[in-house]
Parts: sequence; C-alpha cells; structure tokens
Amino acid sequence: MYTITDQNIDYILNDLKKRGIKIKSLQLSLLDHICILIEQNLEENGEFEQFYTYTIRVFYEHELGELEEEILQSLSYKNKRIMKKAMIISGAFSAAAFIGGSLAKIIQLRFTDFLLFLGFTSFVLLFLPLMFIVGIKELKTKKNIIMFASGTLSGMLYFFCMIVKCFGWHLFHPETTWLILWLIGLGIASFLFIPSYFIAGIQRPETKLNTIITSIFLVAFIGVQFRLTNLKPIRQINQHTYIRNQPLPEKSYQMTTFVSK
Repeated sequence: MYTITDQNIDYILNDLKKRGIKIKSLQLSLLDHICILIEQNLEENGEFEQFYTYTIRVFYEHELGELEEEILQSLSYKNKRIMKKAMIISGAFSAAAFIGGSLAKIIQLRFTDFLLFLGFTSFVLLFLPLMFIVGIKELKTKKNIIMFASGTLSGMLYFFCMIVKCFGWHLFHPETTWLILWLIGLGIASFLFIPSYFIAGIQRPETKLNTIITSIFLVAFIGVQFRLTNLKPIRQINQHTYIRNQPLPEKSYQMTTFVSK
C-alpha cells in the first residue's frame, strides 16, 4: 500500500490548477478521491507520477476542465430554477392581491388599498426584476436585449407611478414627481421598446403579422395614456419659474407740491 506524502499532494494540486480546475472546493474533492485511489491501488514502491497520470484520466473524456464547466452549469441551472420559482410565486401573489383588492373595492371593504398596495409593490419590486434576470440570460442579440430591458424598465416605471399616484406618495413635489416618472416611462416605451420590438419581429416572416398588429395596439395604448396625462402641473411650474426670473418693475413716484396759503 502506497503512502501519500506532502510532496505528492502539492504535485496533485499544482497539476489540477494547470488542467483548469480553479474552484477550491472542487480541487480538494478531487484531491481526496485521487489520494484514496492511489493509496488503495498503487504498490508501496510503485511509480507515483505514472500511476497518477493513469488515474486522473478516469475523471474526464477530453480535458479535466470539462468537469468544472459541468459543475458551473449545474449551479447556474439550480440558481435559474430557484429564480423561476420565485418569479412565479411573486407573480401569482401579485395577481391574487390585484384580484382581492379589486373585489374588496367593489364591495367597499376597508383593506382595499392595502391589498392593491401589496399587489403593486410585489409586481414592481419582485416579479419584474426577477423576470428580467431570468429572461436576459437567454437573449443573445442586442436588439432583443434592448427590447427586453426597455420593456421591463418602462413597465416598472409605469406601475411605480401608479403607486405614487394612487397612494399619495410625494417625494419632491406633490404634483410633478410621479408625472415626470410617468413621462419617462412613456418615453422609454415609445422610443425604445416599441421600435426595438417592431424591428426584431418584422424581420421574421412567421412573426411579421403579429408584430405589426401588436405594435399598433401598443402605439394606441401609449397614445391614450399620454392623452390622459395632465401636463398642467409642469406648465404651472414653468410659469412660476418664468415669473420669478423676470425683473421687478420700477416704482414710479409722483412728485407732489404743497403750496401754503
């Protein structure tokens, strides 16, 4: 029975690093397996390096680095699976909160706003970010990435503005904070999402018709949203700013002559 020395261990670790194994835990795991195989099968006066070269070939087909790539892919798949579950759960929770809040509003219950608030916040802070993280990894072209990112961002701004408007959150100015974010969201949807969606879909014959119809509906929806937007608070601020920047008129004084009788 062969006894592993410290020099043998250093040799194995250095060779594993040269072969592309960079994960420390994987290096130690392979080291344990290799040492057990060598001690059990190599004779006491056997050739260590020659037997090690024969033993290491058991762990791969072409290169040892393939083992680390498989482990990383497995970990990535597990993380992606967990994110997908979290995305589905948060989406289902948001939908349930929306439905419950709508029904509570119809029958005029007190906790209507609380349910709708939970639905909006979980949709904006959980479902949409998780959907972006899960979906962006599957996209390869820049057009699809721009389309997906701009659509997610405009959706987050849209529903965040709903929270600000419906629940009375005032961050900087009571009338203009949500309005500015609302216009930014509409701008991103109009000038980034819809054009990128149209260009990506029009190039494929099988999706050309559906892309045209969907794009028309999106443009109509954005047009209606912009038509319903009240720009009066921004105009009032601009008017106040203009008046404040104007110079004050000079006062005219009338000279009065007092004549003593």
